[in-house]
Amino acid sequence: MHNAFGIISSAGKIGKQKGLVNFIININKLRNNNNSHSFAQKADDEMLRNGIVAVYDIANTSDSFRIKTSSRIKYFTFIEIFGIQNKEAEEKLRSGIECYQN
Repeated sequence: MHNAFGIISSAGKIGKQKGLVNFIININKLRNNNNSHSFAQKADDEMLRNGIVAVYDIANTSDSFRIKTSSRIKYFTFIEIFGIQNKEAEEKLRSGIECYQN
């Protein structure tokens, strides 16, 4: 099963058909205003109750790593590096590497 904690926690909070750039901007705003740790723990608990034993996830922060490492679910996490401006490429890559190393 694929699970993106950040995307799932934003369900219903972002308007439809606003375009990719607006979607990314809104996801970042919600991420900064959301208690992502609490949501991730609830999502992990619910998946376990529903019999899920393995999940692959895409992450661009290490926010959920502590939950994943202590979970009875086996997680496979892929680090996402994404940007839309060339001038930010080196910083985005550095951030992705730091996320991987955590």
